Amino acid sequence: MEVTFTALLISSIVGFFLSFLVENIPSFAAAWSAFKYKGLAVAGSGLVICIALVILSYAGAPVVGVPRPFIWEGLWTTTGVYLA
Repeated sequence: MEVTFTALLISSIVGFFLSFLVENIPSFAAAWSAFKYKGLAVAGSGLVICIALVILSYAGAPVVGVPRPFIWEGLWTTTGVYLA
C-alpha cells in the first residue's frame, strides 16, 4: 500500500484528527470553540503533517510523490502541496 503526497491527503489527515478530537474529547471541544486562532492552528497542523510525511518518505515509508533529492524541487513540491 502506498500513500500519495497530495493536498487532499494533508487536508484529510488534518480534518480527521480535528473532528475526532472535537467529537470525542469534551474538554478539547470546549477549548476549541473558545480558541481565537483556529485558522492558524489548522494551517500549522497541515504544515506539521507535510513535514512528517516528507520525513517518513525519506525514512523508507511508502509515501509516493516526494521528490529526491529534496533540494529545490522537493521544497517547491512540498510548498505547492501545502498551499493547495
